[in-house]
Amino acid sequence: MSIFSLVRTYHTDTYPSIDPTSPHLSAKGKNIVITGGSAGIGREIVLFFAKAGATTISILARTEKTLLETKEASEKDYPQTKIYTYIADIVNGEQVKAAFEAINSVIGVIDILIANTAYFSAFISITDADPEDWYHCFDVSVKGNSISSTNSCPLPPQMQL
Repeated sequence: MSIFSLVRTYHTDTYPSIDPTSPHLSAKGKNIVITGGSAGIGREIVLFFAKAGATTISILARTEKTLLETKEASEKDYPQTKIYTYIADIVNGEQVKAAFEAINSVIGVIDILIANTAYFSAFISITDADPEDWYHCFDVSVKGNSISSTNSCPLPPQMQL
C-alpha cells in the first residue's frame, strides 16, 4: 500500500540548499530572538542559527528547565554564539515587554525575530473540546505571536508590524 504524498522526496537530514554552514545562509554578526525556542521546532531553530554563526540568540519560553537545556546544548556545540534566556509566557504582555526591554538593553538591535510560540490542544471535535483550552490555544498561537506588534513591546521601528 502506498501513501499519498505531495512531495517526491522526504529529507531526514540537512541538504545543501538549507545547510546552515552555507555562506548564503550565514547569520554571522546577527542578533536573533526566538519565542518558543526552548523545545521542539524552536530548539532546532536555535541550533540552526547557532550553527549559522549568529552572534547572539535570545530565547523566550515559559519553562526555565528547557530554556537552560537548550542554552547549554547550543553553547556547548557552538561556543561562538552567546545564548540569552528569558522566562516569558507569550500571552502575558508584561512578561514579554520585560523580556524585550532586557534584550534591547543587553544586545541592542534585533536583526531577526522568529515568532515560533504555539500551543495545540487535544485533537478532538470542537463540540467535545474544553472551551478554556480552546481559547488558550487561540491566545497563544494567534494573539500571543502578534503581541510584539502592539505598543506594549519595545521592538525597534524596523521590526514593528
